[in-house]
Amino acid sequence: MTNARTAFAAHRYNEGFRRLGAHPWLIEPVEQLLGGPVYMHQFKVNAKAAFDGAVWQWHQDYGTWQRDDEMPEPRAINIAVFIDDVTAANGPLLFIPGSHKLGVVEAGHDLETTSYPLWTLRRSIAPSPTCRSVTSITTSGLSNARNGLRIVTSRRSVHSTTTACRNLPGPDRRPLWQTRPNARTSPRRQRDFGSMFLSQVPSAPGLSVVSIADLDPERARRACRKVGWSDALVDRTAFVDDAGSMIRAGDLEVVVEATGNPAAGLRHAREAIANGLHIVMVNVEADVLAGPLLAREARQAGVVYSMAYGDQPALTCELVEWARTTGFEVVAAGKGTKYLPAFHASTPDVVWDYYGLTTKQAAAAGMNSQMFNSFVATAERDLQMGDRLDGEGGYIVWGKLYPAEKSLALGGLPIGLAHDTTLNRNVRAGESILWSDVDIDASLKAVRIRREMEAAASA
Repeated sequence: MTNARTAFAAHRYNEGFRRLGAHPWLIEPVEQLLGGPVYMHQFKVNAKAAFDGAVWQWHQDYGTWQRDDEMPEPRAINIAVFIDDVTAANGPLLFIPGSHKLGVVEAGHDLETTSYPLWTLRRSIAPSPTCRSVTSITTSGLSNARNGLRIVTSRRSVHSTTTACRNLPGPDRRPLWQTRPNARTSPRRQRDFGSMFLSQVPSAPGLSVVSIADLDPERARRACRKVGWSDALVDRTAFVDDAGSMIRAGDLEVVVEATGNPAAGLRHAREAIANGLHIVMVNVEADVLAGPLLAREARQAGVVYSMAYGDQPALTCELVEWARTTGFEVVAAGKGTKYLPAFHASTPDVVWDYYGLTTKQAAAAGMNSQMFNSFVATAERDLQMGDRLDGEGGYIVWGKLYPAEKSLALGGLPIGLAHDTTLNRNVRAGESILWSDVDIDASLKAVRIRREMEAAASA
């Protein structure tokens, strides 16, 4: 039987450890000390009991992080939660007072004694038996925090190391037990949600954005700088205007679709799936149009089709799962905002009135009036044959949710296809617009995909 000495990254595969590592009592004091957001540099469970097994040599944690991980500064805090009651007699955590003032101490790279590489103090530098040390004595379940430069030797405990987000280690030297291998992604174009995702990239170890496709690549570069990207990060990212070529390039694992354009979203999703790439849809408009079909095709291709966590559909699913897990029967779920009948008269010109904002305030925040008007739902007036529809968030139509059976029986036109389409009959205000009411190009890929999904649902 082999006894485990240390388990790394337990927060990635154990829910209890994940919750412990993210607990506000541990994270918030560190954010206060380090002056901003932090990331988890290391999480480990030291399972070696007192008086049993090999020693933990005297060492500085930051000595290893600097040499092996290329961490720029010792802006990291170790927090240890002890598994057992700790006394002076049962192998406690020891550290040398004031040793954090010594800087990085000369050390040797021990590749054999412990279960992982560790830079340990040479015998000529390590404390002698007469050297004054301090014993950390506490009760199981309580925590101890220390700076990574302090010289220590360890015992049975759970350790989390949180580090300032601007203090990232070198990407080429990051060991696999510390973070998962880089997920190489590529967002498709930049809208508000795309920018929100990209703002997290500088502080997300293990996430590598290879390329960004935008109709205006220079605009994408400016957006990245605006959300905190360094010049070096911008320079090593490819900015292109052809999403198809980017998807087919062969250097991606995941495509993040954030255009908000339903037809473009379907096209990009299908191309990603065909090229064996996972697809994250921040494009609810496309998912509403043909999400079930895309999800089925992704399963058949052995890739993941997923909505984005943080967007409303994923959060709604999370609430439903929580309610069912706690024993409730869920009878309805959805989103309630801006759906009073009066809001149907909203247009992009007056939408900010419904949000309690001025046009100047919305412009200063970079808010898109048509996108926010689509959240209100629009529409509007009696329409005449020959009028051209302007899609969700515009001046003419608004979307309404129907059960699939009713939508199929009615022959309703999906809101995602109500763009730049001409009416062939008069339609009263509030009346549903049908497939038969518009002159639509049946050869369009988005139309074919939607029709294919409807045929599958009817079968």
